[in-house]
Amino acid sequence: MPEKNLECKKSEELLREYSSARSKWAKQAIEDNEFRNGSQWTKEQVDTLRSRAQEPLVVNVLHPAVEQAKAMLTANIPRFQSTGREDSDVKTGRVFSDLMAWVWDYSDGNTELKTAIDDYYVKGMGCMMVYYDPNDDFGKGEILLKCIDPLNVYIDPSSQSPFVSDASHIIISKIHAETQLISQYPESAEIIKQATESII
Repeated sequence: MPEKNLECKKSEELLREYSSARSKWAKQAIEDNEFRNGSQWTKEQVDTLRSRAQEPLVVNVLHPAVEQAKAMLTANIPRFQSTGREDSDVKTGRVFSDLMAWVWDYSDGNTELKTAIDDYYVKGMGCMMVYYDPNDDFGKGEILLKCIDPLNVYIDPSSQSPFVSDASHIIISKIHAETQLISQYPESAEIIKQATESII
């Protein structure tokens, strides 16, 4: 078996540590999401009701409430404004305001924000990320905005800030199929094929 990169080892150790610290929250977030989607009766309750010739109906008041909150918070498109410290910075500030508006529009920011708000209300945390995609715009590259499923985000458990600005590490970990990785990174196909599967 090939020797693991030191940075890879460190990432795996941190992922194990952070994963164990947030396992209780992750379990609750999955249950909350299922509850919002209509799974509001336990198997025992369903069996009891059906034995009494009653159907376990779900009157889901949570789903419309979350949808209403999303609609209210995203009714208007966000505006970006940057202010210069001195008169010579005014034009530069205008360029950055326009640049932020372009990134928001190009990334379909309203849809991504709605997903983050939904995650916040249901799972307790909404995450958005800005990243650089070198393959976008016909290979010229583009800065994009994306919502991330909070169940894929692992934050330093010693962080105290509600916006995790003091976290020493924030890890995004996803499970991908080998074929998906090869289609995304064809130049690294040989390395991907030699990789061994591991569950952290």
